[in-house]
Amino acid sequence: MNRTSFVSIAPGIAVRADYRIRAMEDRIGKYDIRLHMGYSEEEQRIVLRNCEIGTTRELKIRDIARLPIEQIIRSYRPPLWFYEITDTGTNIFGPLPDWEHDVLSSVDFPTLRKQGPTPDTLKWASRVYSVTQLNKGPATKRLTEIFGIYRHIHPAAPCRKSSNSVLSRRSRRRCLMA
Repeated sequence: MNRTSFVSIAPGIAVRADYRIRAMEDRIGKYDIRLHMGYSEEEQRIVLRNCEIGTTRELKIRDIARLPIEQIIRSYRPPLWFYEITDTGTNIFGPLPDWEHDVLSSVDFPTLRKQGPTPDTLKWASRVYSVTQLNKGPATKRLTEIFGIYRHIHPAAPCRKSSNSVLSRRSRRRCLMA
């Protein structure tokens, strides 16, 4: 495979630089959508680069709005590839098996958390964050879930009113939890 067609998104994890997706048929009639998507360094996710719509009939503006272009873009999860850099060059393997069920379930995250900020822990944190962000998910939230890092509000926190006698959102939460 051509190594230049891949982009590293985290240590040891890569995605293809470009994707071509084709969708056909719809409830409004026959259509042919061709999407050219690619990885954006700036956005750190897959973005739409070009969209072509072909039909067998004339499309009205309301018909174009009904085409599932946004759903296709939102639901697309690019295959992940593993790579390693050796003395002889970069080797690319993959695609990886299911990220959530196969890859992440094989990692001992409680042990990594106990180790603290070691290179291995940081590598996995980068991988989890980057893949979640790539897939348009809440990356920070996913990172705290996978490593079991939760923010606890101290139950003895005082219930203070602000200067305008309205409890702040944070204070209300504390008071409700106390």
